[in-house]
Amino acid sequence: MKKKKIHINSKLSFRELQETLGKRQGAILQAVTRMKKLVTDRQVKNLLELDDMNAVRPRISELLRLGVLKEGTPVKCPITGRKVRRVKR
Repeated sequence: MKKKKIHINSKLSFRELQETLGKRQGAILQAVTRMKKLVTDRQVKNLLELDDMNAVRPRISELLRLGVLKEGTPVKCPITGRKVRRVKR
């Protein structure tokens, strides 16, 4: 499969956006972007090696409200057994 090249305008837009975000929001956005798939809040927490889900949930909600992240179909969490959101860039 051929790797997609990211257009320079997309890269510049991403950098400008990160300058307006808080530190944690920026880290979460980078993590979600790196994962290149729908991810749960817990997956983001684990990737960033954070101890508390409340370190990511509010920031992900803010990024959703800003339209920076999009919510995908929910999935059952293997840890809690509850349906949880998944997000993508």
